[in-house]
Amino acid sequence: MNKNYINRIFYFTIGIPILIVTLYLIFAEKQIKLDSNQIHYLFSTSAQTIAGLFGLSITGFIFLRNHLDKKVQEDDSFRDVVEALNKKNFYTVIFMSTLAILTIILSLFMIISEEYKSFFHILMLNYTLILIFNEISLIICFGCAMIEPKKLEKLSDKLKKEFEQNRTKSDEKNGVLDEGDFTAFMRAFNEIEKLLHYLIKKTDMRTGHNYKDVTYSNFDYGKNISNRQIVDYLLRRELINKKLQKELVEVIQYRNYLVHSSEIKTDKRMEEKVEWLKDTLKIIIEREAKGGSMSSTGEKPGKGKYICTKCFTCITLDDDDAILPPCPKCSNTTYF
Repeated sequence: MNKNYINRIFYFTIGIPILIVTLYLIFAEKQIKLDSNQIHYLFSTSAQTIAGLFGLSITGFIFLRNHLDKKVQEDDSFRDVVEALNKKNFYTVIFMSTLAILTIILSLFMIISEEYKSFFHILMLNYTLILIFNEISLIICFGCAMIEPKKLEKLSDKLKKEFEQNRTKSDEKNGVLDEGDFTAFMRAFNEIEKLLHYLIKKTDMRTGHNYKDVTYSNFDYGKNISNRQIVDYLLRRELINKKLQKELVEVIQYRNYLVHSSEIKTDKRMEEKVEWLKDTLKIIIEREAKGGSMSSTGEKPGKGKYICTKCFTCITLDDDDAILPPCPKCSNTTYF
């Protein structure tokens, strides 16, 4: 479980309630005193209320998740932000469940307790009341978050900024990203989509494999196939390596954040990356047209462009008799 959520559970269930109760017991001049009937009514009602609100919250969570899954089926570009939102909501439900169970157990303990005047009883009474308040507040906040109309857009903004910060942490200048051209980025990305579909169709025609049979039988070429599924399939077929697959997934992820965010500003580095990925896929398609085998150092694959499978350095051979050298950058011996 995410460390932040573990810390949140600790603070809400132990840290904050104990602090408030301690301060109350130390500084309160007059403490609220309840008789046994009032205690029974208060905590039985609270336990039932929390159980009811918690059940409604879980129902709402399930409906929201189904709605988001349907949204992903209709438009795969929502996949990354929906997965992030589902993960966030799941941890919130775990947190809310822990707090609800603890609150109900303590409420039952207060109901069956026979001693009402001891210091321990007063401490537990105040502690349980604070947990009840925290749980109800959490359920209300969770409900408001679920019906937030722009939750996907706001989360996309946040994920996009985090993505760009992580990408440029080492060479960022004065905390300002180099802004790229949104139109150029999307144009190049759309070409990548077409190249991925073209590559998989041509490869299956050449080898006799069928993408639909190998992976998802409900999908058809050019329709409802996610870019990430195609990339994973190309990796399994060894048409691309893990490093290229990672770069493609990263660009797909960034594009998904970008198109659903409130800002259409792009990072210049990502614009440059999508351009060379486009060129790399074109070279791989040319390789497939020649038979589909990778080229190695010492061979004479013919004139054309070849990309190192390790660092993606591009080598150009101008003659059919030219020998493919080792990669000048990393000394790798295989090329796309």
